[in-house]
Amino acid sequence: MSDHPSDLHAFALGDLTGAAEAAVAAHVEGCARCRREVRRLRDEHAATVDALPPVPPNAAARDRALASARPSWSRSSTSRAWARSSWS
Repeated sequence: MSDHPSDLHAFALGDLTGAAEAAVAAHVEGCARCRREVRRLRDEHAATVDALPPVPPNAAARDRALASARPSWSRSSTSRAWARSSWS
C-alpha cells in the first residue's frame, strides 16, 4: 500500500487538518480502494461508538450546560426579581 496514504485512519476519523487533510482527500477522491477503506473505517468507528453504553453527564456538566443555555438576561438579579414579581 505504498502508493496510498498511511494516514487514512486519521482522515476517516476527521483528525487531519490543512495540507495533510487536503492531500489525503484528493487521493481518496481518485482512488476507489482508499474510498472503500475510508468508508469501512468510518462504519467500523460508528459501530463501535453505537455499541458503547450511554453515560449520563455528571451533575456539574449538566449544570454548566443548562446555565449556558439560559438567556443572559435571566442571570441578573434584577431580571429574576422582575420575573418573579410579574408571574406571581
